Amino acid sequence: MDHKLIFEAALKQWGEPLQFDMVVEECAELIHAINAYKRGRATKAQVLDELADVQIMLNQMRVVFGATQTHIVYHRKLKRLVERLMAAGWMGD
Repeated sequence: MDHKLIFEAALKQWGEPLQFDMVVEECAELIHAINAYKRGRATKAQVLDELADVQIMLNQMRVVFGATQTHIVYHRKLKRLVERLMAAGWMGD
């Protein structure tokens, strides 16, 4: 199954403005689940469930904003993280 087609269909069905709201809502639910997990009030499975929802919404946002552009920015930010880790003494095991 082509995931991109699913994401495109969701965007077509509900429209970008609603999906923008949904990505915010799903991120908020993930934040809530992580905070609850840290306090022992949520399970790992609940956090994973919210992570999956956020990942689905992020993939829809990649369709909206362009997979190539998001890929470029992702790798630039990943490189910056590696540089910071190296500066902190990480040896890249």
